[in-house]
Amino acid sequence: MLLCAAVVAVPDKKRDSSKKTPSNKMRVLMLLLIFILVISYVTVLIITQSNYIAPPSPSLFEPKPWMSSIPTDIEGFRFLNITQLVSYPNLFTNSVLLSIPELSLNISVYDAIYGLDMLTKNNMTVNIIAMNKSESDRIALVFSEGNLTTAVHNNVTIYRLSSAPITQQGEAWICIHNETIILSEGANLALASIESVLDAPSNPFFGNDSFKVGYLMASLGNGQFLFWYTTSGDNTLNVDWEMWSAANSSGIALRYLLHFPVSGDVELKYQDAVKSVLSKAITVSKSDNAIIGDFSYASSDIRSVVMGLIK
Repeated sequence: MLLCAAVVAVPDKKRDSSKKTPSNKMRVLMLLLIFILVISYVTVLIITQSNYIAPPSPSLFEPKPWMSSIPTDIEGFRFLNITQLVSYPNLFTNSVLLSIPELSLNISVYDAIYGLDMLTKNNMTVNIIAMNKSESDRIALVFSEGNLTTAVHNNVTIYRLSSAPITQQGEAWICIHNETIILSEGANLALASIESVLDAPSNPFFGNDSFKVGYLMASLGNGQFLFWYTTSGDNTLNVDWEMWSAANSSGIALRYLLHFPVSGDVELKYQDAVKSVLSKAITVSKSDNAIIGDFSYASSDIRSVVMGLIK
């Protein structure tokens, strides 16, 4: 900023003593005031921009094995790294992760690698448990010898259970595919839900670039034991979907992402989002279509984190 002062001498006229020119001291004070205002503006600008995160390129996304089971048009899913979670004492109240009395079959939490729960558009739940190959082969043999009603989809045999193993209400359908158990409780809609999972590799959820970018921003990396996605429904913040991730740290680190279909809502709804959803966050950041909060919890809060009860 350039300040100019001009003093013009007028000959043959007496100066008007009532019009005083600024003293050197006044000029210094004015310059100091302007300097402070400029510094204040720049500081506010830096603070405002410091919590902005440029969205990563979708090309940086690398799919994980569990992602191949998630079809498009899903209402929500939860991935759990069971191999990591078994180290938390008292998280699993029973070593049996899934029991199928109809086949006298129990699946131990110690034989599971990860779990994946999904909610479909038809409000059906699909439960997936990944296992090591030897355990998968053992269970597949039990199914094949169980004299159950079957259906076939994409050369995969799907078995009908007369008793739903989790809710113990009605029937269920179950299959073994790529060393995972895929289970959905119910009748025809449950069978269709399993078929959609088998079709997922040709129509994957993470084929969408927005979801790829969201995952890259929300994920806490290979060390995460939980990753969650859910559609938001009607809400005053205009958020259309959410993702969050949790990982081991000194306690539990949790990152929570709110996605906005309209980028202008990030600024418009920022303060409301901080107050209503992210008030306990350690840090809050903004991106083109997202607001992200980072949280820290004690290890004793593991059950609430896994159940999605705290954010």
